Amino acid sequence: MWSRRARAVRRSERRADDLDAHARRIGGSAPFSPLQTREHQMFPILTEGEIERMSRFGAPARYRAGDWMFRTGETGRGMVIVLKGTVRVICRDALGNGHVVREHGPGNFLAEVAQLSGKPCLVDGMVVDDLEGIVVPPDRLHALLVAEAELGECIMRALILQRVGLIEKGSDPVLLGQSDDGRFVSLQGFAPQRLSAYGDRRLR
Repeated sequence: MWSRRARAVRRSERRADDLDAHARRIGGSAPFSPLQTREHQMFPILTEGEIERMSRFGAPARYRAGDWMFRTGETGRGMVIVLKGTVRVICRDALGNGHVVREHGPGNFLAEVAQLSGKPCLVDGMVVDDLEGIVVPPDRLHALLVAEAELGECIMRALILQRVGLIEKGSDPVLLGQSDDGRFVSLQGFAPQRLSAYGDRRLR
């Protein structure tokens, strides 16, 4: 039993990496965005029955207005299912300027593909109103995806579409360095077309 579960977790981690790479290819090459027509898949609202099924994989949590639920560059706690309150998701550019992506309310869930493989968050999440929710940690999220196939498909579809949306908004890695540094220039040569590069001259 444990061996089968371990294999399922490893498959889920590999799938997360594959999905992230796929999102980058889509987001970096699409001439236009079809995401406006897929809002219901990108940000699904869970039913009471779905929340009940998912809650056994997590634990209750409370946040006060003004709290940071997660921050860019930090390892997230896992998926958060919002029961009450509002969370504002903020994407930051290379200079640290924040741009509101969306506000999530009751029935929404917040997670990232990166969290499935233990990678840092790509956006900030600030609590707007006092919030009650359920936090599903990464290891339990893997278990949820395996045990609840239908819900797992809904979650993974939403995560990949949200990742594509972030890439289209420019939420990709940023290179910082001196513009006349040979190593910095070499790194730019390996970077994807949409990767932002800021040399010292541009920062002045």
